[in-house]
Amino acid sequence: EIRSLHFEQEVGEGSYGKVWRARQPATGAVYAVKVVEVCVEQDDAVNVADTTAFKTMEQEINVLRECMNCPQIVQVLGVDMALGSFPTRLMVVMEMCDVGSVCDVLR
Repeated sequence: EIRSLHFEQEVGEGSYGKVWRARQPATGAVYAVKVVEVCVEQDDAVNVADTTAFKTMEQEINVLRECMNCPQIVQVLGVDMALGSFPTRLMVVMEMCDVGSVCDVLR
């Protein structure tokens, strides 16, 4: 259950949102959660699915899911959308990679 995760600290930020280190209290498991705020009004969209942020995240999720069997690619474990909040929040739960971004590893 994504909503039961405890967000511990921000570990990164991108064009559309932030990535948080989150822990599942019941198991102690640690995950990376990308949180993207989707605002229909700012994007002149009719609904959330028409926003640039939503379409970009949908594309990213689809690419990551296509690579599910590749051990070098971070796995998407779940997706949730907090409707009714403003702005709407799209949350993508992924494996936590404690070594940082690809750029960090290549340095």
